[in-house]
Amino acid sequence: ATAATATAATARARGDGRAPQDALAQRSRTSLGRRCTVARAASSANNAKDKLERIDGLLSRCGYCARSEVKGFLRAHEVVALEAPVTSASAKARAEDVCIDGQPLDNPNGVLVVMNKPSGLVCSHDAREGANVYALLPERWRARKPSVETVGRLDKDTTGLLLFTDVGALNHTLTSPKKDIGKWYRVRVDKEIPQACVEVFASGTLTLEGETKACKPARCEILGPYEARLELTEGKYHQVKRMFAFFDCTVIELHRESFGVLNLGSLKPGEYTTLPLDFDFAA
Repeated sequence: ATAATATAATARARGDGRAPQDALAQRSRTSLGRRCTVARAASSANNAKDKLERIDGLLSRCGYCARSEVKGFLRAHEVVALEAPVTSASAKARAEDVCIDGQPLDNPNGVLVVMNKPSGLVCSHDAREGANVYALLPERWRARKPSVETVGRLDKDTTGLLLFTDVGALNHTLTSPKKDIGKWYRVRVDKEIPQACVEVFASGTLTLEGETKACKPARCEILGPYEARLELTEGKYHQVKRMFAFFDCTVIELHRESFGVLNLGSLKPGEYTTLPLDFDFAA
């Protein structure tokens, strides 16, 4: 931890060091702006509900079938718009007016999903990387356009709260470190956790190996000799593991408990549920 202590000392000598509580307190001042940005991202998706779309494009976008399959889909299913039968792929309608076999379209304005990620699955579409989290989602969601993507990533051996969405603007908003959305992690390591990590993590001066920009201030609560909770507002590559490795501690278990105010509730590993697109993670 010598380098971390030296980095903090250098920052204070330059006059730009901050007390841990001051660095963390800055986050509260961004709360209103964060709410507005998330609301705008969700609103841009919801505005699409008043748009007239061709049926072939609408069904393809929502994952029901490919455009080339729409004619056959219309013959095999009862598709209606404002209770009028739809028989042509080129017909136009608003998404909210369309029903298939008596059911409204499945999340036509986009999906936002929370999952309790199990261990052993990667957050990648690449089959070469092994079993992935997308296989746990319904086939129709996996066929949506734009594609459903994870909001950030969790490592293969990391468990816990994972978000998905097919709304690009919303994904960007939720992953941007500028939005200061806190994520809590429960960590178990192989060695006793030094008390010094609480101050160093909170200082905002810890620079990880191979990087030039310091980590944002992070709250750490030591729960026991080998266990802690850590709150991050950014998502650097393997950040939690690298932060504890700075103190020669190897992370052997890592679980994300929450994303903003959202927690897993009663979701079991592998289970998921949908959220409203305008869910307020900062409430």
